[in-house]
Amino acid sequence: MERNQNMRAWLRAAFCAVAAFMSGAAVPAAEYPAKPITFVVPGPAGGPTDILARMLADDMRQAWGQPIVVDNRGGAGGLIATQLVQRSPADGYTLLLAFAGHLTNPALNPKAAYDPVKDFTPISLLANAGAVLAYPPSLHLKDWNDFVSYARKKPGGISIGNPGTGTSSHIYAEMLREATGLNITSVPYKGEAPLYTDLLGGTVDFGFISIGPYVRFSQAGKLKGLATTLRSQLIPDLPTFADLGVPGPGRVRGWFGVIAPAGVPPEVVDKLSKQIRASVTRPEVASKLVNEMALVPVGSTPEEFGAILKAEYGEWVRAIREFNIQLDN
Repeated sequence: MERNQNMRAWLRAAFCAVAAFMSGAAVPAAEYPAKPITFVVPGPAGGPTDILARMLADDMRQAWGQPIVVDNRGGAGGLIATQLVQRSPADGYTLLLAFAGHLTNPALNPKAAYDPVKDFTPISLLANAGAVLAYPPSLHLKDWNDFVSYARKKPGGISIGNPGTGTSSHIYAEMLREATGLNITSVPYKGEAPLYTDLLGGTVDFGFISIGPYVRFSQAGKLKGLATTLRSQLIPDLPTFADLGVPGPGRVRGWFGVIAPAGVPPEVVDKLSKQIRASVTRPEVASKLVNEMALVPVGSTPEEFGAILKAEYGEWVRAIREFNIQLDN
């Protein structure tokens, strides 16, 4: 009788433990990761954020032997994915592969309803992304001085295209106008493709475009570059705005990083960060980031990433408010 009661008690305890695990109850941090991890991606399959997430997931899966699920939640400039992660349990099993829009959304969209610093736990800055101020060869500019002279002499000033209102490229152009005092008109497009079409055709004078597309167009002789917001080994001969003594573009950066809901246990944050840093800095992965995605690998600590988020959030908000940048209704 006593033996049967003990057996039933053991079975009840085992059943409760399994039920708790299956229902998503907290798993001790010391056992992390003890179940699948989900990377929420604020974009469609095949986009740069998705490619980066899957690259990282494959490497982490091999290291930990746990499934890493990539969940694409595009829409609203990353807001849908961000809010999903914000509301998720702070156990380290739901992560957001964020980009710089994570910092600009709250200042641009009243519906964002999140604090990009306080409501999340920084895990690691994966890589930085840059933009090039590009132009068609038909303008016959030799260097930065030529650009300044051209901008001052052109009636009505110059136009600089960007892939959309409120994007980092849009803000870079406004920062450039502020820093130089040049007469610059920002021209927003609905995506990068129409911007490339008009830039190549000379309909718009200049454009802030990502390093990857710039390299392809430059190698084909279709575009030239004046300066970049970020030094990259893919464009070693192109100066940064800092090199030219032009403040503004370059004070903030494009980036990709991993964040989690606020309150993730420090032991879990440490495990995640160390593994992600190991993955990002592994030669094979780092090479793909540079040569296939035109990114600059970083792999930061949580503290380093947290400091960057705080500093750049303030700079993005200042720019958006001072330049009165508002999303189209």
